[in-house]
Amino acid sequence: MTYDAPAVTYYATFLLDLAAEGENRAIQWSVHHTPSPEVKPKTAFVWKVTCDAAGKVMIGALERGKLRVIATARWHGLYLTAFKQAEPNTPTGYQWNLVEAAIRAIQIERAADEPPSPGPIEDIEAIEAKLQSRERDWDDDVGPPPARVPRARVPRARVPSADGSRKRRAVIAIGVIAGTVISLGVVAGVLASLEKTPAKTPPRAPAAPTSLAPPLPKPPPPPKPVTIEDKVGWATSFTQAVQIARPQMTDTSDELGPGEALLARYPKAMWADVDVPAETTVPLVLKDPERERGKHVCASGTIERIERRDVDERRVYVGRLVTSDGDAVAFVALGTTGELVKRSTGTLCGVATGRAGDAAKLVGMFDLPENRTPLVEQ
Repeated sequence: MTYDAPAVTYYATFLLDLAAEGENRAIQWSVHHTPSPEVKPKTAFVWKVTCDAAGKVMIGALERGKLRVIATARWHGLYLTAFKQAEPNTPTGYQWNLVEAAIRAIQIERAADEPPSPGPIEDIEAIEAKLQSRERDWDDDVGPPPARVPRARVPRARVPSADGSRKRRAVIAIGVIAGTVISLGVVAGVLASLEKTPAKTPPRAPAAPTSLAPPLPKPPPPPKPVTIEDKVGWATSFTQAVQIARPQMTDTSDELGPGEALLARYPKAMWADVDVPAETTVPLVLKDPERERGKHVCASGTIERIERRDVDERRVYVGRLVTSDGDAVAFVALGTTGELVKRSTGTLCGVATGRAGDAAKLVGMFDLPENRTPLVEQ
């Protein structure tokens, strides 16, 4: 689908609600056409988008309570190009479409006023040097465009020359004479036919011409609802993913229950996320699992069982270890488990999620050199 683009690009900054409904998810009260640093997102599901008058686009998201640039692009006509992003899958193609649709709606609405725009985004080139380029590998369309405000087109005045005026007058005179001759011939023919032809019923008036307006486009399909799995996948930190998944953490007989499966979908787990001071212990989790859910804990012991399980094509390892004090821990290990097998000893750090029978449940990572790399991606 193509659109008519405004003649220029206008400065716009706004908040984009990823969890909202509809094709244009820009929060209306947040739309400004001048730099507005005071407008900031308050959750991980709201991004701040800025498009300057030069077409430079920057996307910021909350990460550990601070606004961080996660992607940039260029606005050309009514489409985004030259995509760059810090992570390969953030934004996703669907999220890029949401950003594009919101900017398009704001640009078209602003085109009728044509106000002056402020200067460009500062230092965007320095930020882009740290990002990864991305090709447009997703469907362009997210629905019909918002209504455009038509502009009146004023025809340019033309001043005829003297020679041109004489020529036109001559042509007009010839046309008048020819038209008169033709009209007289037509009248004579009509009179002759009336004398030879009996009177007929007057012809029926022609029907009014139908409208030439194109048919209305089909309404777009409803947007895909945002699931709790999407929210965990979009989380900007492991701590935020734990907070989102905590209501699903329950005591089950399986190590990989609903809460643990949600945390396994967090794609950016790092050793630094779990290598933090302990907030609880295995005996406390066994005593009151509801109170200790989501708290950091480490457990060292001998592995009694370990096996691979897949969650959305992501490898995780579930099993059971016993500490030196005899406490059982049912674990879900993210990242890698290296050469750990049954009867191996190891240390697992993560968060408590509840109980599985007589064992405390724990989701985290084993303390291995492979897991101490900057980003563990299965």
